[in-house]
Order: sequence, then C-alpha cells, then structure tokens
Amino acid sequence: MGCHDYDRFRGPPPGEGLDLAAADLAVADPAAVDLAGADLAGCPPAQNDAPTGCVVTYFNAGAPKGWAEVLSSPGGIVTSAACGMLRVQVPAGANHDFWSVSLGSYRLERTEPVVGPVQVFARIDARLDTVEQLVGLYLREGTRYIGAEAHFGGGVAGLHEEANIFIEGLGQYEMGDVRSLAQTGSFRHMIARPKSGIYNWVIGTNGGISQSSAPDAPAYTVGITVGNAGSASTSAPALDAYIQWVAICPAL
Repeated sequence: MGCHDYDRFRGPPPGEGLDLAAADLAVADPAAVDLAGADLAGCPPAQNDAPTGCVVTYFNAGAPKGWAEVLSSPGGIVTSAACGMLRVQVPAGANHDFWSVSLGSYRLERTEPVVGPVQVFARIDARLDTVEQLVGLYLREGTRYIGAEAHFGGGVAGLHEEANIFIEGLGQYEMGDVRSLAQTGSFRHMIARPKSGIYNWVIGTNGGISQSSAPDAPAYTVGITVGNAGSASTSAPALDAYIQWVAICPAL
C-alpha cells in the first residue's frame, strides 16, 4: 500500500552527541531555486553546492561507472542523460514505493561501499506536488535502509521530509521522524555516521535534522531513490526527477 505506517514514527531521543553546529547543512536560498510548474517543465538550475573536501560524483552524463541501477519490479521507468543531470521518469499507475513492504522504487547504488564513519550528501530536483511522489538518499546494509527522503502526501499531508530506518519486509520502522518542507523543487539530502557520540545516525533534508541510536554496521551501500505510490495499486502519479550529484565526505 502507498500509505506508510506513521503510527510507528517517533521523534529522536533527547541528549548530547554530535555537535550539529559543525555539520555542513547549508541550504541554497529557496527563492533562488524555485521551480514553478508541473514536474519541472524545462531544465532545473545546476547547483554546485556539494561540500568541499569530499568525493563528489556528478551525474552529468547519466549513471556513471561505479554505480548500478536497481530496476523496480513494476517496470516502466525511463532514465536518460538530460540537462547535464541524470533524468529519472517514473510512470503513473503501479506503485514504485520506497518502503519496507513495497520496495519498488527506482534505486541507483554505488558499487563500492562506504566503510566507517562518513557523511553522505545528494542533490535531487523534482516537483513533488501530488500524492504520493518521493525522492531521497539512503544507505543500505543488507536489507536495512537508512533514508533521507522528500515525500508528498501519504500518511502525512503535504510536502514533508522523512528520516527513516527500516528493514525490507518487516512492515514497520526502526526509527522515523517527519517534518514539513517548503516547496522549492530541489532537495539537498544528508545522512551522517558520526565518529563519536550517543547517536549512530544524523539524517536530514534541506537543513532538517533527526538523530537516532539505531543499529550500526561496518559498511554501507550508498543509494539514490525516486518513486511514487498510491492508495490503490494502480493510482500512483507520474514523477520526473533529476539527480545532480552525490558527495561522500569525512565524518565529523
């Protein structure tokens, strides 16, 4: 189903840990990147705002070497190099959701895992304005997903970010947090594994912050997701998204 089990969402526990003041969470002025119109009619503006001192992959020629597409089970997704970015077109109809019991979204994964503490950032453009459209960044270890997602509608009305951790097939979240987002048409996602502190994870989109002490593992696969969902299995809306870059950075 498209509606996620938000009753299991919980806020992050209070406490100390990572010094968030030092984190690179700067967001471009939303007014400068507003992409009015239906599903990005035209090229989104390039934003070279990846953090410095990082390994940055630009998707200006489509999916580059060292990244592998995970094609979703409903099919019909089209990818191409466009606007100096990787364009992902998800068709209307069947669900291509990014969720424990419906993991059918388009996913693009880095073939070499990241090891140890790390920060990962991504810039994705999409006009999310129809229930349910979504884009996001994730880290994966086996069947466990740690995600920073922008999502429209579903269990929460309107455009919002989801910071979530779930295991494929389990049907519930290990950790989840949601907050509303401004409609800019461009999303800067972040997932961090700090070097030390009481939290294993710091997750956010467009400057939002959630923290969790959920389980950790030595290495993770970095991935990007684009998808849709509907209340019925044939009612998901189409989505047009552009992946600009992914940055892998030293941990704080």
